[in-house]
Amino acid sequence: MEPQSHNKNNYSPTTIRILIVEDNPGDVRLLKELLTNGDLYKFELVHKENLKEGLEYLSEGKTDVILLDLSLPDSQGFNTFHKVNNKFSDVSIVVLTGVDDYGLAIKAMKEGAQDYLVKGDIDEKLLTRSLRYSYERMQAKKALTKAHTLKNIQQLAAAVCHEFSQPLQTLSGCVSLLEKENDKKYINISQKMISKITELLAQLRDITDIKKQKYLSSQILDLRASSENKNGENKKRILIVDDEQSVLELLVQGLKTEGYNVDGACDGLQALDLVNSNKYDLIISDINMPRIPGTTLFNMIRANHYPSLFVFLTGYSVSDDIEETIKKADGILNKPVNFQYLFEFVEDLFQRNVALERV
Repeated sequence: MEPQSHNKNNYSPTTIRILIVEDNPGDVRLLKELLTNGDLYKFELVHKENLKEGLEYLSEGKTDVILLDLSLPDSQGFNTFHKVNNKFSDVSIVVLTGVDDYGLAIKAMKEGAQDYLVKGDIDEKLLTRSLRYSYERMQAKKALTKAHTLKNIQQLAAAVCHEFSQPLQTLSGCVSLLEKENDKKYINISQKMISKITELLAQLRDITDIKKQKYLSSQILDLRASSENKNGENKKRILIVDDEQSVLELLVQGLKTEGYNVDGACDGLQALDLVNSNKYDLIISDINMPRIPGTTLFNMIRANHYPSLFVFLTGYSVSDDIEETIKKADGILNKPVNFQYLFEFVEDLFQRNVALERV
């Protein structure tokens, strides 16, 4: 019984689309004869006799590798390579050269050509290997570029989320407190935050090619969610830590309206001072702060066995280097968090903690 063909039964060969730009019919015929399909790769060939036609075909986006002769009827020498590479740097270029053009081929390699082949020394194995490796190197380069681009977009998105989360958090708090207290000072704060958001939007309009990114779709919560005063007085003590003063003041005030005893700290050092002199049932801390970040504050508090629940607050996505620390805390809140959600979250956290203590 004959063994089954591995190629036919398990995978299809990769198709490499090749454009041959060569004016010598004999060289073209030889190249076509040498390019036989194998188990791993299938070659699709297109031939153009001059640079003008070659460039026109390249603009259609149907080419992976170019076999490019540097001496064409309408273009000579290194300028031939330069014209192609300048417009289509995302396509692999393999230079075809004569013995006398060796220096030009090396120069083209330094400027971005994937390989060069000397006419008269080309055989099937050499040609096939050159095309395969040129194709694979370009694919790897594209993948790396895409990864870097994605990383840059993610970093930009995180920064945008953070910049918007602060004024949105303030607005969210002001709306909730206006419903409770009807104090005009919250209207003034809201107007300032609206101006800040307007300024941020104006800055974003200057950034191109990212219009379709929905950076804030998973971050912005309903700012108009209302909350009702709880009956009675809540004796639980909470510490809020945030370096954004307006956010800090509103979170402190908001939780006070729910009957909690609340203190605020503008950074990790101030928080440590308060923790050393007071007993808190819950600490809610921003992650990104000067001097002592929230994760460092958390580790220091846990190392001293301080008996308090700990929740992180952030306007950024959680990076890989702090993810394990975040998981050790009792929860995380994403800015902007609306007050009704915050109140329910805190109440539920205390209730769950009481239930665990009884077990």
